[in-house]
Amino acid sequence: MTTLQTIAGRVAKATRSIGVGLVVLGAIACVAPLASGIAVALLVGLVLLAAGGVLVLFGLSAREAGKGNMGLVIGGLAGICGLVLLVQPSAGLAVVRAVLVAYLLASGGSETALALRLRPDEGWSSALVAAAVSVAAGLMLWFDWPLSGARAIGLLVGSKLIAGGWAIMRLQRTVGAVGGRLRSIGRGSAA
Repeated sequence: MTTLQTIAGRVAKATRSIGVGLVVLGAIACVAPLASGIAVALLVGLVLLAAGGVLVLFGLSAREAGKGNMGLVIGGLAGICGLVLLVQPSAGLAVVRAVLVAYLLASGGSETALALRLRPDEGWSSALVAAAVSVAAGLMLWFDWPLSGARAIGLLVGSKLIAGGWAIMRLQRTVGAVGGRLRSIGRGSAA
């Protein structure tokens, strides 16, 4: 098995786990509104920091598969946003909300660019839906609609992470298909 085949196999296995991890983190963020004040900021900060690490892993996998660096940008944005929330949890919900609005809108733009770069691969439309969820969540949070405060923060960030995790799980099929093609090419050249 060639190095490229080995990398494709590892990327395919890791991508599914990354998607599941983001869905779980999104569910945790959706539960966060049950807490209040600083606890919400800390929990959402921890979730975004963890999601940033997971998304950086996805970004590295996507880069190895030749899909560019936008996954790394998205992961970096999530990690930075999480760090800001952890370092300044007492800044109040207004600051938390402003940071999250900026993150969600920037993430949505980056995810749109990634989805368009992935087109026409299977799963690119799921990535575009995740981008739309990010932008919609950012706008809803910005305009306090239909919720506001701590409840909105947890639900909207959680929804964004769930949509992103689902998109990554859908993209895993494409990565797995590339690995399968590489394995069949390797077998053909070995014969």
